[in-house]
Amino acid sequence: MDIEHVIAAIMVCTLLVVIVLALSRASKTRLTPEERMTINGPGNYAIDVVGESFHQKELEQLDGEGAFGEDRECQAELLLDDKNKYDKNAVAVYIAGVLVGHLSRQIAPVFRRELQKHGAVRAFVRAKVFGGTKKKPNFGIWLDL
Repeated sequence: MDIEHVIAAIMVCTLLVVIVLALSRASKTRLTPEERMTINGPGNYAIDVVGESFHQKELEQLDGEGAFGEDRECQAELLLDDKNKYDKNAVAVYIAGVLVGHLSRQIAPVFRRELQKHGAVRAFVRAKVFGGTKKKPNFGIWLDL
């Protein structure tokens, strides 16, 4: 195993520990029969949303409607995606009720277990949206977990 693989493995493990710690600090609020959590992350926006390249039109429309605010911060909803035909552990990411991507295959199973351990099927987290400019036309999303 070369050094790049070791570094990548360490980074994934570190992110998973951050997620578990954030979930353990999360405040759970019962608002509906499907419980939800609000996760107050450490403020580093270290979790990258994947698959947003498939949702560029939706992100462009949300940006045009001002859904991200001036500083490009917004709230994202993470929802267990049990009907995902590509990944049985999928966790979908929504902004303003619009699907904009998923958690990565490495992070989703850990997040899913922790969410279920707390009896929740959804969580709300802070998100930063970047891109959508002439210099960087494609949108991307980071989550504060």
